[in-house]
Formats: sequence, C-alpha cells, structure tokens
Amino acid sequence: MGNLIKTDLARLITLTAAVYQVWAAMWGYAYPKAFFDMLTPVFDPAVKLVPALQTINLVLGLATIAVEYPNRHDLNSPAWSSLAPYWPRSMIAKAVAYMLFVLPCILMYQTANPAIYYFIAASVWAWGWASGEEGLLARDVMKGEKGVEKA
Repeated sequence: MGNLIKTDLARLITLTAAVYQVWAAMWGYAYPKAFFDMLTPVFDPAVKLVPALQTINLVLGLATIAVEYPNRHDLNSPAWSSLAPYWPRSMIAKAVAYMLFVLPCILMYQTANPAIYYFIAASVWAWGWASGEEGLLARDVMKGEKGVEKA
C-alpha cells in the first residue's frame, strides 16, 4: 500500500468545493435564498435586494480555483515566482483561509455544501501540516526527494 499524501487529497477536495461554490453562487443569482431564512429574515437583504453573498461566493470560488488549479510543476515559472514562497507553500495559511471561506458559504442556501467541503479540506490541510508534509507532489514522495521516506 502507498502513503496517503494529504496535501494532494486536500487540494482535490478544495478544488471540488471551489467549483461547487462557483456553480452554486451563479445558481443563487437566479434563485436567491438565505440559509437561515426560516429562523430570521435578517439575511434576506444580503441575498435578495443586492446579491452581495452571491458575488462574495463567486469571487472566493474563482480565487480558490485560480490558486489551486495550476499544477505544482508550474510553480517554477516566472508567473508564479513572486507567489511561490507564500501562498501555495503554506498549508496553515490555506487552512485558515478556507475556514474563513466557510463563513459566506454557510449564509447562503445554495452554498451550504461547499461550506462542508471547505471545512473538510481545511482539516486535511492542517492534518498534512501536523504530520510533517511539505506540500510535495505524489511523484516526489515516491522518489524519496527532500528527506521524505519512500513508499
């Protein structure tokens, strides 16, 4: 059996959540509904009068796709050279950011499932950090690069 590479798993869960969030945000423009509208109508203006939550969810989902979708082979390219030491390498920054992405997701009915996926992804990012992963690709782990044990 091979090793479970938690960063790859977390990246795939994060991409799933982001694509679902973008789709649900666009669906929310057509059918606006706040998640807690059965308890209180406080969140209705943020969804129905001005589509603020839909726009926030759309922007966050597109930003997540833009950061997570590029293959890690491309991190050495000039376009990523300024971001390489910061965002794509920091698992704790990703875990904290994705926990914050849960907040606008949970307020809109259509994006309740991506909120759950983001929570799971943030937990897996933190798990990968706690187990000592460095955000390597599966092929790097299998080769035994950078001091990681071979599978």
